[in-house]
Amino acid sequence: MENQPLDKSREDIDLIHLLTPIMKGIGRFFHLIGKNLLTFVVIFFLAAGLTQGIQYIMPRSYATKGILVSRLLPVSYCNFLINGINSQINDHNISTIASELHISHDMAANIRRISSESMARDSGLLDKEDPDASGFEVEIILGNIEDLDSIQQGLVHYLAENEFARSRKEAQKKKLIALINRLSERMQSLDSLKKNLNNRYANAVKEHGIIFGEPVDPVSVYKEEMNYYKEKLSLNERLNNLDNPIEVFEPFVRQEAPNYPNLRPVLRLSLAAGVVLALIITPFYGWRRESKRPTA
Repeated sequence: MENQPLDKSREDIDLIHLLTPIMKGIGRFFHLIGKNLLTFVVIFFLAAGLTQGIQYIMPRSYATKGILVSRLLPVSYCNFLINGINSQINDHNISTIASELHISHDMAANIRRISSESMARDSGLLDKEDPDASGFEVEIILGNIEDLDSIQQGLVHYLAENEFARSRKEAQKKKLIALINRLSERMQSLDSLKKNLNNRYANAVKEHGIIFGEPVDPVSVYKEEMNYYKEKLSLNERLNNLDNPIEVFEPFVRQEAPNYPNLRPVLRLSLAAGVVLALIITPFYGWRRESKRPTA
């Protein structure tokens, strides 16, 4: 029991011996920085200035986003087509890009990058009552913003007029026309039923007679007719929308100045680089100066 205080005091002494050279080193470090503070400041501003100067050397571009809506093609397929264009950009196939987008060679060379991602239907932007509408956001990076409108038109044409889109459009048209014709037949049948009901009720009232057979509620007939009418209007609207299967929901923003890449991180990087280099070089410089001084 008596040995425990001694052991504890020995541990404290060992810890002090261990920390003493570390504390001396830290003190020496800050002593050299304080003694060479001007050097620290010069190195900091020099390193930060050089790093910040990267923004004047780095080529700048225009990054802009737009939202497109497809009522014919699956969004996943639209993303696939757009990623295909981006692959052509990476492979420097400028002529192929110009041909696919129906734009000039110079406009195609102006595209730096293009990407696309799907939008959720519950994002609040799309009409939830439009069952065919699916949105996707496209980002384009251009060297010259003046070509933006032509590239937007070319992109819409490329998505809407490819071979798969044309065949899918014809199949969808046939399907919708068949549904509309079927609804028209049902509506004609309802018209005949309405006329029969009107005649039966009119004759019964005129002759004060009794209507035999299973009764038919005229109100339900009119409700069914309204449902058919609304459904037919919806089908006709979907059929008309096939003429513009890809629409620009939110046009690409025409940026007034280059905004890509984002240079805000460069500022933070320049400050951090200046501090780190100053903390490394200043103590070493101070130590070299002191070691070169002649000893008395």
